[in-house]
Amino acid sequence: MFKEEVPFGIRVSNIAKRINKALSTDVDMLRIKEDRHYIYELQGDWLKSLLYESAKSEMLIAQIYFQFTPEATPQLGPDELGAGVCIENVGKWEICEHNMSYIRDFTQENSFLKWWYFESIRVKEGGFTRAYFDPYLHKEVITYSVPVYSARKDTKCLLMGVLGIDIDYSDFKLEMNRKLVETIKGDIESVKKNFELVGEREALANQFINVNTFEIISKEKIINELVTKSPEMERVMALAMKAAQSDANVLLQGETGVGKDFWANFIHSRSSFYRGRLVNVNCCALPESLAESEFFGYGKGAFTGAKGDGKAGYFEAANGGTILLNEIGDLPMHMQAKLLNVIQEKSVIRVGETVPRKINFRLIAATNKDLSKLASEEKFREDLYYRLNVVPIHIPPLRDRKDDIFSLIHFFLARNIEKYQESKQLSVELLTTLINYSWPGNIRELENLMERLFVTSNSSVLGEEDLPDNVLRNIAELQTEYISTQHQTEDNGSEQQIKNPNSPPNEDGTFQKPTLKELLEAEEKRIILEKYHDLRSSYKIAKELGISQSQAYQKIKKYTSGN
Repeated sequence: MFKEEVPFGIRVSNIAKRINKALSTDVDMLRIKEDRHYIYELQGDWLKSLLYESAKSEMLIAQIYFQFTPEATPQLGPDELGAGVCIENVGKWEICEHNMSYIRDFTQENSFLKWWYFESIRVKEGGFTRAYFDPYLHKEVITYSVPVYSARKDTKCLLMGVLGIDIDYSDFKLEMNRKLVETIKGDIESVKKNFELVGEREALANQFINVNTFEIISKEKIINELVTKSPEMERVMALAMKAAQSDANVLLQGETGVGKDFWANFIHSRSSFYRGRLVNVNCCALPESLAESEFFGYGKGAFTGAKGDGKAGYFEAANGGTILLNEIGDLPMHMQAKLLNVIQEKSVIRVGETVPRKINFRLIAATNKDLSKLASEEKFREDLYYRLNVVPIHIPPLRDRKDDIFSLIHFFLARNIEKYQESKQLSVELLTTLINYSWPGNIRELENLMERLFVTSNSSVLGEEDLPDNVLRNIAELQTEYISTQHQTEDNGSEQQIKNPNSPPNEDGTFQKPTLKELLEAEEKRIILEKYHDLRSSYKIAKELGISQSQAYQKIKKYTSGN
């Protein structure tokens, strides 16, 4: 008989219950309060073994720990570490060194303790936190925490400590997506067979409603609204994570709309400066006459209209945090020299003052321009460029990572469904068009278009007819230009471009522009021929493109006939 799987949340709470029971009945609280050697014995052997054996049964656990309260261990002085045990899963459940350095400050202002520790004590029961970034694990986690009370007669109901179980949120989502795929895979295959029975063999073949695609989606990464499964963005993410762990200057480069502000936030929130502010300065929006006072602040009576006590500038506002210099390629040359000095000295002199003020900040610069080229043309200071370009991170445009477009479309669709409390879906034709669009405005354009379609369409199924005229024109023009460039070949010294085979030539011998259907087919042909040239295998092509092997074979046969 089929045994139904116990839900993940219940499995975790059952682990916590088993540990809670052992702690509450076996630990002598009276002895803990008087004998520090008893604490060391518990930590060094019994408690470690209890947590280790309990946690091995659930591999999604990233970390498990038990923290005694200060009241339970009064013999430990204020300069000693809090008593407890922490075990981290680093791939094979290796036990970490006992390190409770963050427990020195046992107050609700300690952001690490606030939710899993103090909140669970307040509600007096176990529960999950929302996903949050753990600065000690350097990853997103959800925590199941539960207060542990003594069950022994002489200390019954006295609070002993808090048990915490951290779940890697990315692993959790991937596992849940995998289970979703397993659940619906049979239904999808059944639907496909029913279509085949009535002669509609290709009804689902070219759509994204298939098992292969769902399996690809189940592997995508979603971190703080970062949706990606492309290797290009995984490389960006890995570099950003490394940059966050240092205080080196970062230069974010990429086209407008690729998400440079997102990556600045991503780095700041994972850095040692995360407790401070992230001050976002748009360099091209500052009036040249006010730029200096805005950047560096001004002193008392510096100029007519100045505030009585002066004013701090952007750099002082970022003290202890991060300053993001957006569009730094547009900064005037005279300001670049002054900016260089602030970066080097980590101090500012307010306008109207002479004494420098020491500041500590993390610098991130962002631009959609080629600063190296501007420096060679003497339009940007070369010394400033080298100072900024310590950790360069190039964010690729959306058109160069089509693997992410499908996921982003459905991410923004789901977000609008939640925002407007209305269910809508996309037609296959619209989905195909959006995926093959060049997205000159990148993610920002995609996000705005998805919300516009959702708000303006009266239909529950969004179609191509809902696209605004300017987008349709851009699609036609950009795709024609792109495909024409890609398909130029030499034939007896003359270039052959895509023509509309169903339309007769014009009087001047030129052909009419191809239709959208022909453009999409030409793009599909380019992809198939390119993959066939590189991989030479229908199986490998199917795996890489997320289609069935029979589909891959039919498309190879279609586009290589006569070659």
